[in-house]
Amino acid sequence: MIGRFDPKLDRKSGTLLIQKLVMEKDIRLAKEDIDRIAEAFRSFMSFHKADKILFEECEPAYLLETLTDAIENIAA
Repeated sequence: MIGRFDPKLDRKSGTLLIQKLVMEKDIRLAKEDIDRIAEAFRSFMSFHKADKILFEECEPAYLLETLTDAIENIAA
């Protein structure tokens, strides 16, 4: 899987802002792939002591809601 993201941490609010998440063209993500990405983001949040995550821009667009839901469903 190939993708990039541009993170920014707001330490005061404990929010990890993902300014842009881009998956390479023609990447097809199964539910298992999205779950692994969610686990990686949850780990990234934990490392940076962030309680919340927000995505400003996401390509492909369908990934925004699916990934946000997957992250929220992982026990913090």
